[in-house]
Formats: sequence, structure tokens, C-alpha cells
Amino acid sequence: ETEIHLILPTIQLGRDIISNWRYLSTQVDSLDDLKQSILSEPKILSLSLSKRIKPRMELLLERGCDPVDVVSIALLSQKQAEEFCLKCYFCREFELSEKQADHLLRKVLVNKQSRSCLQETVDYLLPTVFGGSRKKLKGAILKD
Repeated sequence: ETEIHLILPTIQLGRDIISNWRYLSTQVDSLDDLKQSILSEPKILSLSLSKRIKPRMELLLERGCDPVDVVSIALLSQKQAEEFCLKCYFCREFELSEKQADHLLRKVLVNKQSRSCLQETVDYLLPTVFGGSRKKLKGAILKD
């Protein structure tokens, strides 16, 4: 409780806010990063833990994203949260810039490619078509 008050001294500490803080602080590697994220979007502490924060955290962890990003996606729609995670995946796994990942998603998702199918397809193509070479797959992604 004291820690939350130090971060956000003007916030009225309710049971939900304290529960959300406790949950989030157990999910991240760096409390300092979490503090900075919460300062940028303090509204996250007032969201429903079971309906909004936990499902978004599960999505991040399932997709291999940084748990601190829950602050970035908690207020997004489910579709936008999934796109955020896909973008993180392409940036992380194939060293795409944010701009390149945005371009790829705009191009592919416009063609009705399902978000979950896109990552599954890439994970399938990497070993079978590109022999495990992320560099070759990245070249093919950027080429088209």
C-alpha cells in the first residue's frame, strides 16, 4: 500500500487498486518498469482484475511479450491487444522495426488473415520452408 501511495500520492486506495497492484507486481521482472508504466497510465489500477487485467496478462505471457506491456494493452480492444502482441512477436523474433511490423500487419490482416493463424503460419514456415533461418524469412517478409 505504501509503495502505491509513493507512486501515485493522490490516488484513493481501494481494495481493487491494492489487489491490482499486488497482482501486477507478482507478474513483472522489474518493479521500477511497472512503476513507470503505471505512472503513464494510472487508470489500469482501477480496471477489473478478472475481466481485463488477468486476460491481457495471459495473452502477453502466451505470446512471449513483456508483462509490463499489460499497461499498454489493458485499455485496448481484444483485436487491438492481439495485434499489439503480433507486432511484438515480429519485432522480437525477426528483428523487424516497429514500422516494418506495422506495415506487415496492415498488409496481411487486410487480406483477412486471422491474427492467430498468422503466427502459426510463420512458425510452420520457419523450419519447413526456410530451414530455420530467421534471416531468410525476414527477407521474404520484407520482400512481399
